Amino acid sequence: KEGSINFVAKASGTLNGKVNIGKLIKEVSLITDGNGGGSPLFAQGGGTNVSKLNIALDYINKSIVEKE
Repeated sequence: KEGSINFVAKASGTLNGKVNIGKLIKEVSLITDGNGGGSPLFAQGGGTNVSKLNIALDYINKSIVEKE
């Protein structure tokens, strides 16, 4: 949807049990002025501040790389 960001994530493989996907999506959604969450293995969320997308993606990348 124009003017919004949606996040959907599922932990599998090497990240299963290492990254709490619900917490990660909640934090990323808050960065983009939204909300979200879910279980440790699957979550969804979104935000309305599209200008913060690169910050959110960097946050996701750093959060996952630290756990690998």
